[in-house]
Amino acid sequence: MRRPALVCLAVSLLTAAAALAAFLWARLHPAPPARSSTLRLSTNVSSVVAGGFVPIFWTGADSRSSNDWIGFFGSLPITQGTLMSELWQFTHGGIDPLDQPSPTNGSVFVRAPALPGIYSAFYCLNSSFTCVAWMDIQVVPPSPTCRPPGDTASSIKHTIVVISENHSFDSYFGLYCQAPFGSAPNCTAGRSCCETALGPVAAPPVFLNDSTNLAFDPCHTNECETCAMNGGMMNRYLSSGGCPGSDNRTYALADGSATGGSKYWQWAQQYAMADRFFQSSPGASGQSDMFFARGTWVFDDNEVDPPGAPCASFTRAYYEPTIADLLLGCGVSFTFYAEGYDQSRSSGRCWPNYYDPGDDPFQYYPSLTGSPNASVIFRDLQDLFGDIAGQTLPAVSFVKPLGIHSEHPGSSTISAGEAFNEAIIDAVLASPTYRNCTLVILVPDESGGFRDGVAPPPTNPIDHRPYGPRTPFVVIGYAAKQNYVSHEQLEPASIIRFLESNYLGDPEPGQLMTRDVIANNIGSLLDANKTRFRFR
Repeated sequence: MRRPALVCLAVSLLTAAAALAAFLWARLHPAPPARSSTLRLSTNVSSVVAGGFVPIFWTGADSRSSNDWIGFFGSLPITQGTLMSELWQFTHGGIDPLDQPSPTNGSVFVRAPALPGIYSAFYCLNSSFTCVAWMDIQVVPPSPTCRPPGDTASSIKHTIVVISENHSFDSYFGLYCQAPFGSAPNCTAGRSCCETALGPVAAPPVFLNDSTNLAFDPCHTNECETCAMNGGMMNRYLSSGGCPGSDNRTYALADGSATGGSKYWQWAQQYAMADRFFQSSPGASGQSDMFFARGTWVFDDNEVDPPGAPCASFTRAYYEPTIADLLLGCGVSFTFYAEGYDQSRSSGRCWPNYYDPGDDPFQYYPSLTGSPNASVIFRDLQDLFGDIAGQTLPAVSFVKPLGIHSEHPGSSTISAGEAFNEAIIDAVLASPTYRNCTLVILVPDESGGFRDGVAPPPTNPIDHRPYGPRTPFVVIGYAAKQNYVSHEQLEPASIIRFLESNYLGDPEPGQLMTRDVIANNIGSLLDANKTRFRFR
């Protein structure tokens, strides 16, 4: 029996519509890739903080494969376009291929997405988008345990972190320290317990003072610093090194004179310093500043400025939580004081004579800049002195000078930076309210391309970024040990871990789930008899 023509047409149209619907469903809801019958993924955490690093374990990988990797994708299908930027690692750790057999079993930390939700992490083969295993990861907002208002773990109620610029440990303390080069002393009592920089170097040092600091700004990009460090041999800084920034003037040592770091030497003798505080990763100031806020790498060198920066070529906002978000979420007062912040801004008013938003790592985060309390979070330097005098000092403060007062080579004298620091220290110590409960931390953002003689630690196991050279690190205040040299490995994430330990209520710090999870605390520089708490 033949169907009428209209019935046949209707059937054809319905069949075509069903095929089109199936096609559109497949495009909008692509099937996951074929799953391996042997490879399995797992984790040992129930959730990960947004932007934190989640440990992912695998078993049953094929060792005939190489450069396998694990990453998050924003959607299916699995392509370069759906891979979430920077949220992946090779299974051997890092983002550089090694062309060696992939481990059959192992684990690696992978950064989680910035926004809460449920995401899938995929195991992919041979640097390709052939992915054979996956698992769901729950990403959650940070939820630290909060202390009662005004309560702290220790007697330290206020912390002020002053960030200068661009000097290695040796450039400031290489002549202050008197132990033989390479001796790695275990003692801690003063300058005889840290190594001199005078060792087997193929050129005499330049004496670093105000004049020589202004005369030469070493190359301090990621490329220059990585090349000069030469895999920890620290032997390509001089002109013969063959690196883009190789120059004999990078071997510069402050002599402790009135214009050559005398204040830093005095503070080290009177209070506590660390001789194993390392730059988080080789690179310029912008890159290094971000570690103070996030405890992990965010971008290279000075490639990105925060939205609204008047002298920027490329800007971007980031959405992961910072240490400021954790503190403010628990009602702990926080302010970033910047010299020149209240000045009017325009494209011609740039660093080093004017405020540079790129020097403030917290300016990149709309959770802070868009906060109803932004006018309290970001303030001018002069307000710091008013807050000390008016007994309204926040619990946690970060402070940044103008470039011309930051000690940055080529733009500032050392003396200008010391005077900047001294004004803050003197104001705190002169205050009956704050002198016995405030810790002042002095630290540069990065080593500035100056030579340092101590090899940095291996690559960090959390974000797989290599460490940079040592930088100076001095803590000042009633709770600081006196004439003390700590040899414990420290870094900017150590400051975050200290703030978490002191101002939050969790038994273990590490609430950002970045390097703060494993970094050593700065407690080795503090007198436990005065803090009445042992930091870990």
